[in-house]
Amino acid sequence: MKLLDIFNKDAIKLDMTVKDKEDLYQKMANDLKGFGAIKDESKFMTALQERDAQSPTAIGDGVAIPHGVSETVEKPFVLYYRLASPISYEALDDQPIKHVFMLAIPNDLRNNQVKILSDISVLLLDEGFRKVIDSEDDPNEIVAFIQNQKKESSHQVPTHASAKKIVAVTACTTGIAHTFMAEKSLYTAAEKLGVQINVETQGAGGVEHQLTAEQIAGADAVILAIEKGIDESRFAGKDVLKISPGKAIKEGLHVIEDAIDKKGTFKMASHSTESAEIGSSQSSQNKTKSFYQHMLSGVSSMIPIVVAGGILIALSFSFGITAFENEGTLPWALFQIGNVSAFTLMFPVLAGFIAYDIADKPGFAPGIIAGLVAHNTGSGFFGALVAGYLAGYLALFINRKLPFPKSIQGLKTIVFIPVVTTLIVGLVTIFVIGTPIAYLQEIVMNFLSSLSDNNTGIVVLSLVFSLLYFDLGGPISKMVYSFGLAALSEKIYGPMGAIMVIGMVPPIGMALATLIRPKLFELEEREAGKTALILGMSFITEGAIPFLIAKPKSSVPSFMIGGFVGSLVSFSLGLEITAPHGGLFLALIPNAINNVLYFLIALIAGSLACALSMIVLTNKFNKTAKN
Repeated sequence: MKLLDIFNKDAIKLDMTVKDKEDLYQKMANDLKGFGAIKDESKFMTALQERDAQSPTAIGDGVAIPHGVSETVEKPFVLYYRLASPISYEALDDQPIKHVFMLAIPNDLRNNQVKILSDISVLLLDEGFRKVIDSEDDPNEIVAFIQNQKKESSHQVPTHASAKKIVAVTACTTGIAHTFMAEKSLYTAAEKLGVQINVETQGAGGVEHQLTAEQIAGADAVILAIEKGIDESRFAGKDVLKISPGKAIKEGLHVIEDAIDKKGTFKMASHSTESAEIGSSQSSQNKTKSFYQHMLSGVSSMIPIVVAGGILIALSFSFGITAFENEGTLPWALFQIGNVSAFTLMFPVLAGFIAYDIADKPGFAPGIIAGLVAHNTGSGFFGALVAGYLAGYLALFINRKLPFPKSIQGLKTIVFIPVVTTLIVGLVTIFVIGTPIAYLQEIVMNFLSSLSDNNTGIVVLSLVFSLLYFDLGGPISKMVYSFGLAALSEKIYGPMGAIMVIGMVPPIGMALATLIRPKLFELEEREAGKTALILGMSFITEGAIPFLIAKPKSSVPSFMIGGFVGSLVSFSLGLEITAPHGGLFLALIPNAINNVLYFLIALIAGSLACALSMIVLTNKFNKTAKN
């Protein structure tokens, strides 16, 4: 299917007047129905909104390409609006839009969506086409321009022996517009510079124009215009320039020149699926990104376990606060699965997948074991985090740097690396990581106990609780939680009320922040916000970890401010909770919360304070970074 198969002069509407995005969608949906492209306007608008929720469809420079795949679409169709006045639209560059290409695709033809979107995106890179749609008043001229364009597959690149050769991979987050716009830009720039280039695209429809081993071997440089993980090991030994697809689109000529001149490139190391930062030319940004990606791999693997465990624990409590103590019953089984199994497993999974992301398979077993050791020593999240990095980098070092005779090479990854790495990291975790944290825990517990014995009051306790809960369910906040458990054993229920509110505030606050000001957050963070809301309601503080990692300067103070406000309201209202876990599920259990309304008031107050603080601080740091 080609663009002109589903686009004609009648589908070009020039200088249209619309009030806002909703009005735009309504009018375009109405026109699509008039063309017989859709049956039900409301269903199609729902499909558009569902797509918008995934990531912005405004690609920048005043252009939006909203698209919907739905059963209500009768035939594939492209409708174009040039607006009389630009309107606000959630765009990648935060600028208003004037040009809108709306694509309607039936369910059974959804595989054609990527091709049409890429055709439109590539057209928009052509300066001539932009001039035509900006100024032309005759729809026939716009269609004629498209008809006269060369096919995308006919890239003309030099073939003489003296021409420099480059291979490239483009891959944006969604795999739709920017992937193919970057491809077009690189081809255009290479043609102007007399450079031979082959570009592999990894879009939503899969890998296209896959690079061959011969092309890679003969290349003078490699350009990776990517926003997501790909297999980089095939470029071992090559000079690699890693950039964003956006940079490739806007600065194609400079990107090609930098790759040829080895500006900002690094030498890809052998025997690794990760880009190795070797030599002074590699920027610190790539190092930081690599380090962050390892952590994100571990956290993203751990979160489903935390979700499953926390919710099963809450379901166990719904049968009664102590029902899990009756061995052989359903609540006992739920508690065994959620607490004894899932919550024990989450730290080994965190460490294991961090180590795997660093060292591939040789790092996985040592990472898993080191994470379990961290759990057993009480060093929790941060202990597992450190153990995962230690296991990964140590396994990577042994695998790369220590030579082995070929006769016993097979034993290297099966025996030597797992045994040596596990031994060293396990000992470090026990004697270096675990002991200091256990000692710190004892000091803090004594401090909290002294506070509970005098009348320093609500403010001091709230301040201490909120400050110490910054690590989101890690060893420091576990100290506060342990204090709440100790108070419960003495039938003192106020501290647990405040602690549960503090533990629920960070993920709920982050979810609210992404809903109130979505433009301040990346797509991955907005998606994490949806998960965080569910986790927060279940008293799973770890749901806010992605924000702690991505925006520590904004998130940590916000966690503390929100926790302080929530705790202050909780103590002031006399909130008491008799269960150690469960979150909002406890509202279903008689007498688990002394006053559900007070609980909701404290939770809402703290979460709003956390969200607003996050918005203000993120906005401030963003402005500082731009300056």
